[in-house]
Amino acid sequence: MTLESGTSCSVTAPDSTTSAQAFTIIDTQAPIGYVATGPRDPAITGADAALFCRTSELFGVARDNPKDSATDWAGVKDITFTDTVTRLGEVDAQATQGPVFKTVTKGLTVPSTAIAVTVTAQASDFAGNKQPASPLTIVNRTDLTSTNSDVKPCESFTDVAGHWAEVYIRYLGSAGLIAGFPDGSYKPDAPVLRAQLAKLLVASLGYGPGDLPPAPTSPECNFTDVSDSDWFAGWVRKACQLGIMVGVGGNKFAPQDPVTRAQAVTAVWRLKDLHDKSSTTGFVDESVLKNELVTEANRTLRGAPPFTDVVVFSFYADAVKDLYNIGVVDGTTSTTFSPDAQVTRGQVAKLLYRALGRWFTLEAPTPG
Repeated sequence: MTLESGTSCSVTAPDSTTSAQAFTIIDTQAPIGYVATGPRDPAITGADAALFCRTSELFGVARDNPKDSATDWAGVKDITFTDTVTRLGEVDAQATQGPVFKTVTKGLTVPSTAIAVTVTAQASDFAGNKQPASPLTIVNRTDLTSTNSDVKPCESFTDVAGHWAEVYIRYLGSAGLIAGFPDGSYKPDAPVLRAQLAKLLVASLGYGPGDLPPAPTSPECNFTDVSDSDWFAGWVRKACQLGIMVGVGGNKFAPQDPVTRAQAVTAVWRLKDLHDKSSTTGFVDESVLKNELVTEANRTLRGAPPFTDVVVFSFYADAVKDLYNIGVVDGTTSTTFSPDAQVTRGQVAKLLYRALGRWFTLEAPTPG
């Protein structure tokens, strides 16, 4: 088409590429997402997130097109943290400019004499939109006194120094959620047994030995391979009673069998439907699983998992989808989840650290 001078014309071209070039889309909406610390001390009430020891991780997930539109986003640029303490680590950068979602991790080292640290998190995109800065007040310990002002170092194990899961393992050890072996080791690459996972998840809800059933509470929880004298009997029966873990068939629980990655993620995901036994002893009610995961808007943060080995309609598919979308779990490679592989003690530490962490929402501003 030829236009004479002084003539204007509006044309809708049949070719999609040409049509797209006729419009300018301006991104005016800041990213949505989360920033988080590790599990908070349940003895602290209110909005503060309590660290158990000096070293932890800040992590965040942000998405720039919450409505799943392909034309109204500029791409997440970063989630920035400003604080008054030493920060370690680097941004987990994406390969191309303008990703739909972005994950960020930064280590946080607290000075030994610190009583409280405030961290500010802010998500931004390449169009210059920014969320209002969200302050995270981190109270380091609850037992500080005028004569004992040092923040304690994290729990020490003989075999985790330099391990990729060191921060998660030492932090959860300080929180009392995990424990090592009599020789002082943790064995981060060893498998997790089903009985061990049952105890870990029931304890995260605030239950102690005195809260455990001395006998099966229902026929489906009466496992023939779990005896009253077994150290794990009450933990297994409580996990079954709460619906966190079920048997493997034939009235068996297989307490000494290794846990698969699919089983571990599913068991942790099931905590989302539960409440802490006590507001001062459990971790679940303050976690993303309870407060954030179940809201529909959050299910599109990272989109569908890219794993080719996650079977549709399998017992673990929804758990992988939900926990991947909010940054709690990742794959063994960029395209595989390895659901049947044995989960390691280090992997479970990371899974729990993030799933039971204290999350702060970065919400899109309401149009005014």
